[in-house]
Amino acid sequence: MTNILTRHFLVLFSFTILLNFSKVNAQQFCNPSGNLIVYSNYDGGIVTINIDQNIPNLKVGICTYEPVQVTFTGPFIGNITEVIYAGFNSAQNNNNCGQGNFPTSISGVAAGLITINPPQNPPSVGYTPAHGNGAGPWGGIMIGVSGQCDTLNSAGGGNTPDEVVYYFENQTGAQLYFHNTQYNCYLNNTFNISDGGTCCIEPPGSNPTNICDVNGNVVLYSNYEGGVLNINVDQNIPNLKIGICTYEATEVNFSGPFVGNITEVIYAGFNGPNNSNCGSNIPTTSINGVAPGIVTIYSGNTGSPAIANYLGEPLGPGLPPLVNCMVGAEGECSSSNAGGGNSANQIAQFFLSEFGPGSSIYTHTVDYSCFTGSYSISAGGNCCFIAPTTPINPIYEGGNTYGFIADDEYSLCNGPLTIDLSNYPVLFQPPTYPGYVWSDGTTGPIITITTPGVYSFIVGDYCHYDASSFLTDTIVVLACCIPPSDPIGTVSVQPDCFNQNGTISITSPLGSNLEYSVDGITYQSSPIFNNLPSGVYSLSVHDILGDCFSEGVVNLTINPAPSIPVISITPNFTTITVGDSVQLNASGGINYNWNTTNDLSCDNCPNPYASPIASTTYTVSGTNADGCASEATVTILVITPCNQLFVPTIFSPNGTGVDINNSICVKGDCIGSFIYTVFNRWGEKVFETSEQSICWDGTFKGKELNPGVFTYSLKVTLTNGEIVLESGNVTLVR
Repeated sequence: MTNILTRHFLVLFSFTILLNFSKVNAQQFCNPSGNLIVYSNYDGGIVTINIDQNIPNLKVGICTYEPVQVTFTGPFIGNITEVIYAGFNSAQNNNNCGQGNFPTSISGVAAGLITINPPQNPPSVGYTPAHGNGAGPWGGIMIGVSGQCDTLNSAGGGNTPDEVVYYFENQTGAQLYFHNTQYNCYLNNTFNISDGGTCCIEPPGSNPTNICDVNGNVVLYSNYEGGVLNINVDQNIPNLKIGICTYEATEVNFSGPFVGNITEVIYAGFNGPNNSNCGSNIPTTSINGVAPGIVTIYSGNTGSPAIANYLGEPLGPGLPPLVNCMVGAEGECSSSNAGGGNSANQIAQFFLSEFGPGSSIYTHTVDYSCFTGSYSISAGGNCCFIAPTTPINPIYEGGNTYGFIADDEYSLCNGPLTIDLSNYPVLFQPPTYPGYVWSDGTTGPIITITTPGVYSFIVGDYCHYDASSFLTDTIVVLACCIPPSDPIGTVSVQPDCFNQNGTISITSPLGSNLEYSVDGITYQSSPIFNNLPSGVYSLSVHDILGDCFSEGVVNLTINPAPSIPVISITPNFTTITVGDSVQLNASGGINYNWNTTNDLSCDNCPNPYASPIASTTYTVSGTNADGCASEATVTILVITPCNQLFVPTIFSPNGTGVDINNSICVKGDCIGSFIYTVFNRWGEKVFETSEQSICWDGTFKGKELNPGVFTYSLKVTLTNGEIVLESGNVTLVR
């Protein structure tokens, strides 16, 4: 494929590349949320890639002309799910790197994750760049790179960066995190992925359109006519949140490799019957493919509409806003509410508020007509219009929670209470929709209250048009209350060695209409507070009937709990021989008392010497500076030794030989019982005794045996119950 002349040209051209390589910006990260890293050069070589960043579902692409040896290391190597080598992979690397000839190999990850094309059989790029400087002359295949981070110069027969990136993105379905490219050899280099790459050139159109925030985690789909919305979750976006807003019912189906990343799905729209406008009669919105527990559906059609947190455009000068709830998209990437639908920024602001802090829009796909086909998250959206252009909705608190009136409780201590809700305009007044209708019969947005009680109202608007969904709010108006007297209390129990917490008892005022607190937050009917840790407590009293509180500050202090000692003895078990002694070391206290003076050098010191004549367990009790006590024990096992057994291994019954022994006897103390047996060379038993006083004199059946080697076995039971087994040879000498 590459003749000698071409090869020489490439080698000479590499010098120019090396001179200009320093001009390429290092530490480039092309897409912060990407999960594809690419390493490419021409001459191959030996390289180590250190996976020192936690990138889930990490894909790695490698492209060289000459063979390469790649080793993966690092703390997050387990994140790698696929490694692809795609290059010319010549039969030998011609030792251009001075490292010898070797085939391409990849190690450090499971073999099942690795794809290496055969030598000199590279795959097709699958993309023909318009600039014409790629590997087109070779048929558009993956060969290796010239090392330049541009597409303006001829690649010398190699691939340009956009060809390399296109191939690996197309094969893995991943987005480029960075591309590290050069011409010359990998000379035992180590690349940390935290260091980034040198090049971020991708083929035109390969980047998703309208990615609002590459670090975002919110994906929105909105239209007017609903339909079947198939969402392919093909991007690895952690803590992914999906928002859907339509006027007509929508069937939502989730699939894809990263569907498990979804943590919340919210539908907010009118959710009217689809009426077959989209080819299927969908009666109501359904969400499929994710756990039901993460799905919320707000539906104007079923009486639970969601309130928009920004008002829509008014019907006209002086008229109330047309859209103050979530009904569906107008279909344009604009702030317009024309046609009665929500604007793009109304939709964006609603879902950002619902999903809460830490949420940012990744993409928003907005349309008027039906959802059809499959929508891949990687394909991006068509709208990033987020900034609100209309006033904030004065009753918005999130979802279908309304906040018309600021507080839940009011008092008449300052005279009559007037509530004015005219700042929230309704769409229509009666009889089409109910105006403000109060529970006491008052109508209109303004009410003056002079009598304690519970007050509520209902009001209708564009989204809340029947009794199942009327807007409402409720308040409690209390009579003016005389604050109860300041509490009197004591710390009735302070912490001690046995009770580590204390008790506070409030003794005044007392009454069935009162409740008590020691933190000003949590109240209870009992004036006694048990199990309180050390600290300063502020007492207060609440009059339930009048809903007012004591005004003075009364503080009581519970002392710190005394420390509890943990007494220990070292050693906590030991064995000695009778007549010996051992030093015991107690710790954890300042005063000690041993349970016995027998065999101890002292009974109130921490380190006595113990000299028991029999096995004994000692107990020591100790106290600390706070007077708290605990105890520990130690057992000393006392043993009485026995002499070792001895059986001669050579004897001479006639008084001559190496060892002058006239007989073989079993010698030793503490023998309770034994059996000693001697066999000749043919295994015939020639002597046996169970009496220590009976010895063998070298005869068998009354006759002297010839000199020779005999075997013996010995089983001894000592007086302490121990069993000793021995066997060996005994030599008879005459």
